[in-house]
Amino acid sequence: MHTPRRLPTPARQPRPHHPPPPHRTHRTPDRRPHLPHRRRPHPHPHPHTWQLRTDTRHPVLFDHPVDHIPGMVLLEAARQATTAHLGHPTLPLTLTTTFTNYAELDTPCHLQTHTTTPTTPGHHTTHITCHQNNHPVFHTTITTTTP
Repeated sequence: MHTPRRLPTPARQPRPHHPPPPHRTHRTPDRRPHLPHRRRPHPHPHPHTWQLRTDTRHPVLFDHPVDHIPGMVLLEAARQATTAHLGHPTLPLTLTTTFTNYAELDTPCHLQTHTTTPTTPGHHTTHITCHQNNHPVFHTTITTTTP
């Protein structure tokens, strides 16, 4: 019989940052953003870096005990990072993701974003990478347009 690993106790989970104002990630107040409102402090060399927030009380994304951060949480964080990076509401058109490692609940994850020059007018391509303990967790490329 398989016994699932227990969730980290609140004392072991990284303390979540205060969520960004809903207008920053273009979410209504009742939908909890997964990115903090502050960028990672200096001296990090990349200005577009965010630490992932994980609220295990979310009734859909955490509907059963898990020992890692679900992929859907990571994809939503990537979408929010894209919106925060571009600074305006976005509508995803395509999303391509490669997951390379599990993201553990009790260790901070950092998302970094950068954009490439658009090849189609009105479309933006954003590349998001997530690292935990200096190891890649996933890489996503999102092409968006403004709604």
